[in-house]
Parts: sequence; structure tokens; C-alpha cells
Amino acid sequence: MTKQTEHSALYMDVGNSTVTWAVGERIVTGDGWQQLAFNRPVFVASVLDEMTNRKLARALQRNGAERVVWAHSERHWRGLKNGYVRPETLGVDRWLALIAAWSWKQGAWLVIDAGTAITVDWIDETGQHLGGHIIPGTKLGMLSLRNNTAKAHAEVSNISYEPLSPYSDNTQDAIAHGVHMAIAAYIKTQLDLFRQQFPYGNVVFGGGAGRSLSVLYPTAKVETALVIRGLQARFGECGQ
Repeated sequence: MTKQTEHSALYMDVGNSTVTWAVGERIVTGDGWQQLAFNRPVFVASVLDEMTNRKLARALQRNGAERVVWAHSERHWRGLKNGYVRPETLGVDRWLALIAAWSWKQGAWLVIDAGTAITVDWIDETGQHLGGHIIPGTKLGMLSLRNNTAKAHAEVSNISYEPLSPYSDNTQDAIAHGVHMAIAAYIKTQLDLFRQQFPYGNVVFGGGAGRSLSVLYPTAKVETALVIRGLQARFGECGQ
């Protein structure tokens, strides 16, 4: 373990289906954080319920965390202004994704974070968050069809967002390709609207499906650990 890693904080993004954590420049999705909490400050962003978060806090304390700080959505941060009427109700994952983008460059941003759900948020040139959308991600879309229709049985799968066939000759592909094409069409619409309003704006794709979605806008920035980067910007040495 390097000296930098030994004294670094532990950052945790607790999502709906995975935990991503970082110490120093090391970013991992999955287990391993339990052994690294000892004698460190831990900064957590969680979209889970309060009971689950309390269990996580106890686990961190048992593992010797120096202190545990929970991220929350705020009204503003360094010129970035939360666009929600009630700022605290904006998902903390979305707020931190906005902070990450704003910390890289102050200007207009389209922030697309593609995890279990896909969130899309807009920032204008002044740092005003304009709002955004939330849609089901690939797995949620496929599970919805599989679980709510009598015969639409298909295995949930991950496929590329490269151009797909306009039709399918089996139910598995019909569901998978249909869901992917619906997501791609929505993202393309958002990209077109954003470019019309902010011709020189910036685009970032994050989350587990961010890299595959980025084929829709090849010049975009890709940062799969978008929430972690937001935590580091907000709570790192220069983020207080």
C-alpha cells in the first residue's frame, strides 16, 4: 500500500445494484472497501433507504472508520446552482454528477449517468441546473416487459448501442433491441436539443452503461465513476 493510499479518504457510491468505492486513484466496483475503512474518513453517497444506510454506517464503524460523512444535495456549490424547487429532493447521485462536471469545466453541460436508471441533467453557462429526466435503464426496461407480460420471456442482457437491426426474429432480441433502441432514441433527442440550445456545451456519459452509450456522441467525455468524482470534488482537499 502506497503512502498516498494509506492516508487517503475512502469514497463510496452506493447505488441501487452496486457499490463503487475509491481510495486514492484506485476505483473499484464491488467488495473490498470493508478492509480499507480502518482509520480513514469515509464519504458516502447512497440512494438506498434509511434503514440500509444505518446498517452500512454500523459496518463502517465496526471496521474502524475515522468518521462517516453522508453526502446530501445542496442549494449550491461553487457557482453551481441546484435547479429543484426543493434542492434536498434532488437525488444525491445526480447532484454529485453535476458537481463532477462543473469541477472539470464551468460551462453548459449535459450530464448523462447510465446505471440501473438513466438520469439526464442540464446545466447552463452560468451554472444554473435546469433540471432533467429519469428513465429506466436497460435491465429495468427488459425486466418490466418480462415481468408484466404473459409471454414476453427473455433473459436480461447487455448489448451494444451500435446500430441494431430494425427488426428481430425472436422474443429475446425483440425485447433487448427494442429497449436499447428506445433508450438510444431518447438520448439522441436530448443530445439534439442540448446542441441546439448550447452549441458549445459539454457532454459527459457516466455509469456502467456510459461507455457503450457514448457511441451516440463520440466527442463526449466518458467517466464511468461519475458519482465518485463528484464526491472527490466536493469533499477532497480542495472541495470543502
